[in-house]
Amino acid sequence: MRLLKLISFLAFALGITFVVISAFRGEISVGFILFFPFIYGEGFYAAIGVILIFISILLFVIGLFNFEKHNVFHIEEKPVGDEKNRQVEGGGILLIGPIPIVIGSNWKIVLILISLAVAIVIITFLLSLNLAFAK
Repeated sequence: MRLLKLISFLAFALGITFVVISAFRGEISVGFILFFPFIYGEGFYAAIGVILIFISILLFVIGLFNFEKHNVFHIEEKPVGDEKNRQVEGGGILLIGPIPIVIGSNWKIVLILISLAVAIVIITFLLSLNLAFAK
């Protein structure tokens, strides 16, 4: 199962690499419909990149639903003492077009995610301008 996740990650990284190469070659265009960014392209590198990204997503989903080695429906009882000492912190970003929605368990995580979301929106905007003026 770890091998499947590793192959999925490598296929995704290689797919992104091919998409970036095709962007530098001018084979990909970026645009916005309402608030939703999209990319489209033509050429060998763009096609291979998109195919590898779809394969990586498919492998990841297959890895999630691999029931042979891991039973996801098994609920394990934990002692009450472990729950008192355990604290999990985390957060996430949901980008709907250029609008970031940030969720976090504490302010430090939220501030880091806000700065990351702003950076992602700015980079996407600059890439769309760069590719639009490249034609």
